[in-house]
Amino acid sequence: MARYRCAACGSPNVVKDSQAGGVSYNYKKGIIGAVVLGTGGAVAGIENKTQLVYRCPDCGLTMTYPMDEAEKLAIDAGVQSAAARDRLTVYGISVPWNYFTKKYVNIESGAADEETKANEAHSVKMKEISTQTMRIVADSIIEDYQILQAEAALLEKDEYDFEGRQAAWEAVSKSVLDARRNEYEQAEQKILSQLREEVEKAKKELEDKIEHAKNSHETMLAEKTALVEEQSGLGLFKGKRKKEIAQRLQELEATMAANDLVRNTAEQSFVNAEKEITEKANSNIAAEKAKIDEKYPLEESPADHREKVLKKKAYLDDIRENGGYTAKQKAARYIATYKFIEFVTVGSKNPVAFSLLTNERDISGDFETYPASDIVEVYEMLKEKLSEILASDVSSLGFFNEQTVAAALKELTDAGVLNLVTIKYKRYYSIQR
Repeated sequence: MARYRCAACGSPNVVKDSQAGGVSYNYKKGIIGAVVLGTGGAVAGIENKTQLVYRCPDCGLTMTYPMDEAEKLAIDAGVQSAAARDRLTVYGISVPWNYFTKKYVNIESGAADEETKANEAHSVKMKEISTQTMRIVADSIIEDYQILQAEAALLEKDEYDFEGRQAAWEAVSKSVLDARRNEYEQAEQKILSQLREEVEKAKKELEDKIEHAKNSHETMLAEKTALVEEQSGLGLFKGKRKKEIAQRLQELEATMAANDLVRNTAEQSFVNAEKEITEKANSNIAAEKAKIDEKYPLEESPADHREKVLKKKAYLDDIRENGGYTAKQKAARYIATYKFIEFVTVGSKNPVAFSLLTNERDISGDFETYPASDIVEVYEMLKEKLSEILASDVSSLGFFNEQTVAAALKELTDAGVLNLVTIKYKRYYSIQR
């Protein structure tokens, strides 16, 4: 950076110079001259004066001072760094970069401008890629609907021969199915055996707790009865003992109440224990089966495929024919949201998150966060086709924005259509495969 900047135009090309700046009078020299030469010698005190100036070749001005140092330092920082432009200060006061560029016309281009251009070019490129991606997602929804209609029509034809297809699939898949079945049984037996032990252990612990609470209750009840009898037989001069008994009875009441609560809680837990452990067993078995399915991959059976096709068709037909405003509104949002997640997670086991705070895609390790605005963009691209799919003018179904994306994600998760996992306070979604 140059040592000085022009105070008028901001140019860094200022040249420090000197020039004649009028005259001044040196009284000491004048007095000496007058003594030596007489009255005329007083002119010896006259001197030519020079001054420092700052010449700017860009705006042509010559000034007696350069730009203020605080402003110069702020501009220097803004020329060098795009990030610095967001936090420039002059004498502790925050100043936006465009204040300087409007005030000073000859601020030079620098690394910050190159960085800004590169960022803008990158943003444009990423926007183009994003738009292309959203178009692919939108087109795939339309294609899915067309395939669904064709497959549903094909299922109704005799020549489809569903029974023959299913039999052929079972014959080809027999070895895989047998391997799956054997490992299913082994896994199920192991899990059930472990959980039976847990059930017995839990029951034993609860039975011991109930028994202990029961024995404590009987002991305290016996003590209470004895104290009440003693109290009723005490004479007039036994005030101290009466006070001791009253205090002990109060303690027993509180302890018995707490003991009864423990007992009641244990009895209720005893009722729920087997149910909770059974649910845990079922969950563990389902997880093991999912692992076994991955170990022995299998193409979708004609029966499963037919069930999915008919289920989708029935849903859309019901929405088309019977769905009211709210049902069609939700369906339009669900279709765009679900299909977007399906597209970006295809071939991947990793879920994805959505942000309402940014329009930039973020990658953290194996996990990705997409802006919710991407789903809104897909929705806007699909309005015309969704109107056809749902037999309703989608543009009349109300607005769809980042907040309604969040609502759609929650509703699809609550319905069991999407899987949800929270990682470091972020919610990640994936398709229920």
